[in-house]
Amino acid sequence: MSMQPFMEEYPDAQSKPAPAPFDSADSDIVLHSDDGVDFRTYRFLLSMASSVFTGMFASSKCATDQAVSIVPLYEPASLVTVFLTFCHPNLSLPTAKSVQEAAEWYRILDKFLVEPGKQWARQEIMKFVGEEPVAVYVQACRFNWKEEAEHAAHQTLKFPLGKLTTSYNAGLSIVPAQTMQPLWMYHTMCTETMINVLTDTYWADFWSEELFNGPEDDGDMTPPPDSLFSAEPSFCCSTKTFNLYGLPAMRLYVKKWWFAYIDDVRAALMEIPDIDKALEPERFFKAIKIAGECKTCCPQALPKLTSFARYDLIPGLTRAVK
Repeated sequence: MSMQPFMEEYPDAQSKPAPAPFDSADSDIVLHSDDGVDFRTYRFLLSMASSVFTGMFASSKCATDQAVSIVPLYEPASLVTVFLTFCHPNLSLPTAKSVQEAAEWYRILDKFLVEPGKQWARQEIMKFVGEEPVAVYVQACRFNWKEEAEHAAHQTLKFPLGKLTTSYNAGLSIVPAQTMQPLWMYHTMCTETMINVLTDTYWADFWSEELFNGPEDDGDMTPPPDSLFSAEPSFCCSTKTFNLYGLPAMRLYVKKWWFAYIDDVRAALMEIPDIDKALEPERFFKAIKIAGECKTCCPQALPKLTSFARYDLIPGLTRAVK
């Protein structure tokens, strides 16, 4: 622990008093920050919040007859303020302005074993996971938070890999460089896996299973959308075919606007592997335009594609990523 128990005199003649409420005249202990600020507080508050101070005050080594004890802390005044804010009742907790700031709060609260405070600081860090998943991933690895690291890694899929690597400024000094390699590999592999779902072969196999073997008992796969394909060559708007199980005699005729939708989703996911992109309105524009040329397909294309996206494509992409 980077802290001397007690001192007879102030370690710095230029010490400055901390602002209220850490300036009480009747306090029985002073915490001295490494940048020369004196925080006057009470032993019983520190003991109630921190098991480190409980043990320190209980040890015979730290017994003292001084009216006011002085404890030097090797932390800046900004962090001592956060620590004491959590120790004192009825004080409003601050809101972190960055992942790094929240991580420093967690560090000092962990140093003094303030368990409720650690949970609060952990939540402050996770507030940034949607906007700064890489920075959160770094801190999660730093503090050995497996669940939070996995969640942050998944959130990186909402960004292109190039942006993640070029804008990364969380500080490689915090974690070893090799800690980042699995994150970049995860992003790349998820992209490749999603693209595999958006291939003719995947859906030929998918629908073949449904047609000839029936749905899985666990309900993991939904019945094939019969309005999107047919075994009849005269099926309108069908210009491409699937050879089921690779057998030319077993052909499935598929709507050409379905292929247009799949191609558009594939292009979007190659740039940003975010599953939700499959439901973005612009993904359907080209397909609907093609379907609009057919009187039969025009009124049903959008609801059928939306149903396919929600109940077939999204579950397929989700299974692939998991």
